[in-house]
Amino acid sequence: MVPFCWRELRSLRGSEVIQGLGLGFCGGAEMLFQMDGLAYTSASISAFLTQAYCILLPLYHFARIRTVPGMRDLLAIFMVVSGIVILANVDWRTFRIGRGELETLIGAVFFTFQILWLERPAFRPNRTRLVSTTMFLSMGMVFGLAAFCTRPDRMNYATAIDSFPKLFLTLLLVFFCTLLAFNLMNHCQPAITSTEAGIVYTTEPLFAAVFALFLPAQLSGLAHIDYANEQFLANRCIRRGAHFTS
Repeated sequence: MVPFCWRELRSLRGSEVIQGLGLGFCGGAEMLFQMDGLAYTSASISAFLTQAYCILLPLYHFARIRTVPGMRDLLAIFMVVSGIVILANVDWRTFRIGRGELETLIGAVFFTFQILWLERPAFRPNRTRLVSTTMFLSMGMVFGLAAFCTRPDRMNYATAIDSFPKLFLTLLLVFFCTLLAFNLMNHCQPAITSTEAGIVYTTEPLFAAVFALFLPAQLSGLAHIDYANEQFLANRCIRRGAHFTS
């Protein structure tokens, strides 16, 4: 981010630093808990529990101002939860709250705080680029502290970037999924309520399902691995729906 805003860094305001640090701490903690939780639960369960923030946000507002969410918001939340259950293919007979599930839920709580922190009216005049720069710096501090405390083998860092496919895929993640995504989030989310933002963010699994129809084969070819595209089949969706109602 520094090349995009280095001229403005000298005029960094205190409120921009506070907002960036809050966003970075919540975002960094959310990612750490979610990634560690993935080692102890399935990806589908993680995807399902990560969306818990869409329920936590209206519960927070109800506890704070004692106002029940509108019918539109309640209907949207119900549709989101139902859709996530179907997409995640959760097996309720084997579902339990273990270490992985608990860490994923804790990560969802931190993401809830991140959404609420971004909504604060006091931060409206802040400049997005400077806030995002501070946020990414504080995220790096969180990850650096985690790396120092866990003391991984130094070769792990070299292994992460020891080939062109790894570097290229990392750059894609950094540019599109991190720099672009978080800057858009920091700039656009304050224009709507946090409850609405939480519902909008839950469209992530829908986009993932669509991208899975054509992206895996393209990326796996670059990485020299065999990972086929998913297929859209109506009968498979029906069977999944029957599975959840049984």
